Amino acid sequence: MRGAHHVTQQCRGAQLRRFRLGPAWAPACLAALVICCGLAACGTRVPDAAGRFAASLRSGSVGPGGQTALASGGQGSSLGAGVAGTGPGGSGALNASGAGSGSGSGSGSGSGSGSPGAGGGYGSSAASALAAGSGAAASGTNSPLVIGAVGTLSGIVGDELTDSWSGLTTWRDAVNAAGGIDGHPVKLIEVDDGSDPGHYAAAIRQLIEEDHVVAFVGNLAPLTFSAGTSILEQYDIPALGGDSSNVGWFDSPMAFPINSVNIPLGRAVGLWAIQHLKQRKAAVFYVDEAAAAVVTAQAFEAPWKAGGGQIVVSQAVSLANPDYTTQILSAEDAGADAVMIVLDGASCERFFQAARRQEYRPLIFSAGCSSASINDNSDITYGNTYIGDAHTLIVPSIPAANALIQAEATFNPGYDVNAAALTWLSGTLFQAAVAAGGGVTSADIIRGLHSLRGETLGGLAPAESWGDGDHNPGECGTVAAVNAAGALVPVTSGFVC
Repeated sequence: MRGAHHVTQQCRGAQLRRFRLGPAWAPACLAALVICCGLAACGTRVPDAAGRFAASLRSGSVGPGGQTALASGGQGSSLGAGVAGTGPGGSGALNASGAGSGSGSGSGSGSGSGSPGAGGGYGSSAASALAAGSGAAASGTNSPLVIGAVGTLSGIVGDELTDSWSGLTTWRDAVNAAGGIDGHPVKLIEVDDGSDPGHYAAAIRQLIEEDHVVAFVGNLAPLTFSAGTSILEQYDIPALGGDSSNVGWFDSPMAFPINSVNIPLGRAVGLWAIQHLKQRKAAVFYVDEAAAAVVTAQAFEAPWKAGGGQIVVSQAVSLANPDYTTQILSAEDAGADAVMIVLDGASCERFFQAARRQEYRPLIFSAGCSSASINDNSDITYGNTYIGDAHTLIVPSIPAANALIQAEATFNPGYDVNAAALTWLSGTLFQAAVAAGGGVTSADIIRGLHSLRGETLGGLAPAESWGDGDHNPGECGTVAAVNAAGALVPVTSGFVC
């Protein structure tokens, strides 16, 4: 959510806001949306599909394609991921490791010269593609490259995805400022589906048949994506990245997810915690009404037990459960020194309140708890909570993370960069696919995606490949801790698989 730290939205009565002293956790937001909203679109009214979507075309512009890469210039490795600096000392090109160095011409051409930097550990085609830019003037010299993004931008779900959507427009603007892709400025058309599957499918068809998009990039459609997969297959149009949580991402050859959300949120925590923490008896509570919650809970339990831990309680709980005293007492009586809660934000609030009343303070593993529920119960959670993630936490660190941070600050200030990573990574995957496929048609992009091997998107995602056929959900994730000050900090140096 844009602006002040304490701007809030409502979802079943629970306030959702980002961590006071740390970035928001985008996959947790998606998990909470799926858990909280999977049955009734978060309580929002579902609009009629017929005739409703044309007016919701949100953006048909190519972004600031004619501007120089950075107004300030002289930034050295400006934007890190291949957006060249202007003025004296433009950026050097990134090599496969993601490091960059060298002097630039600063001419505003967006090309930047210099020798590849040394270093290693974060090799990816995406880093190289972004680093190279297009080699053309910042305005782009060829016809626009038209891509679509269909998903939920309005209502409760859309409000909670605002920061995540920002990463896609940031990527577009950064790419166009660097000269586009092979000299083509990127034209992005965004359509709001209003959480309606029929609306989503109609928009997918319109953008293919009338707007001639070559791909869909960054579709954040956790409740609706499946409604459009048959249309993608009919026209052989790929969809890249996006929420990567809806089941449709994993049962269509035209869907190219980045990792997944539901499995890493549980598996990464379970695998890391049993190896690094002293707790051995865990109680697991998960939302009964959401299949995604069951997947996450099971993903936690399997490595925990395989590593020698015990699951002393494993219980489904209804979203309507008014009080968690019974669950707290069952965990305490079973000797649980840790609890994994796969609950929505409002349920987490009630869980923490019951724990406080019973003076029960186990270690907390969370998937789905809102940042508000974490902040409002700091006596239970601060310095005592671990959370899984599906991508590298976006803090100043590796070049690819630094690139996103600076790009957001330059083109889209005020949004949460960790949430923005979802769609930023979708854009970088698209650019890598174009580079690998050797062209800008849909067929070229699909060929490029099929050829990528061990792609890490600059070290922000686990190594992944996309062959023919359906693409299985990823299992690797990272782990972060809520420290004593309430900040979210990484505790893993790489991905836990």
